[in-house]
Amino acid sequence: MRIRRAIAGAFYRGDCREQVRKFLDGDDVPPRNEPIPGAVVPHAGWVYSGRVAAQVWARVAAAGPPETVVILGAVHRSYSPAGAAVWADGGWETPVGMVPIDEELAKDMIQALGSQLVDNPSAHVAEHSIEVQLPMVRLLLPEASIVPVAVPPEEESCALGVAMGKFLAACGKPVTVVSSTDLTHYGPGYGLAPAGVGERAEAWMKANDRRFLDLMEQMASDRIIEEARMHHNACGAGAVAAAMGAARELGATHGTVTEYTTSHRESPESRVFSMAVGYAGVLFVK
Repeated sequence: MRIRRAIAGAFYRGDCREQVRKFLDGDDVPPRNEPIPGAVVPHAGWVYSGRVAAQVWARVAAAGPPETVVILGAVHRSYSPAGAAVWADGGWETPVGMVPIDEELAKDMIQALGSQLVDNPSAHVAEHSIEVQLPMVRLLLPEASIVPVAVPPEEESCALGVAMGKFLAACGKPVTVVSSTDLTHYGPGYGLAPAGVGERAEAWMKANDRRFLDLMEQMASDRIIEEARMHHNACGAGAVAAAMGAARELGATHGTVTEYTTSHRESPESRVFSMAVGYAGVLFVK
């Protein structure tokens, strides 16, 4: 059995239960009468994006918790293999317990989608966008299993999502497809600072993120990859495009932003805005 070990110290530290409780303290989760087909969560260190991610997971749980979460992660490493890579068996370790893989669903999905998916756990080893979510999955959806898929930012991700959604709709299992991306990485350290620093720079970054948020609200999966490529406003565009396609096949008609924030707002490094990353939670709903 293959086990993905946690690298918790890099992205979340201390008592995960207490942190998630604080993230959700005062959060009024609106009731829903039907499950949520898809969602988007950020994946930075919890001090920056944990609150936004927790709010999404809480809404997925409150809407009727899925039996399995197909969780689509960003691919940041250039050496990751082409194509979408599944970790198809075993489990992922977290500080609050093991999150099991839905091995039957993973195997059936790989078989059904053919060359669009490959069983390749090595593609996940140096990536973090899925791991960052799993303590929240374990705490807020304690009975759920997962199918982790690393999705590169390629045009093929749109077709992958549609094929995945058709398969999941036909299988009849309660499933939610959740993708992960952060938004604009602004600042000299990221090689993107066209508006300098200060209020003008912050406004530029928010406008740059707004373009990507608009496309997620419209579920315009066919425009997501090019938008991120042209404006550098998402690191997980492939995962988002695939989640949109899958969620649409599962009945979603539009995206709803639960919250938007930046690392500067959550934990500013200085009083003057000079470097930040954008984060948003999105639900794809009917």
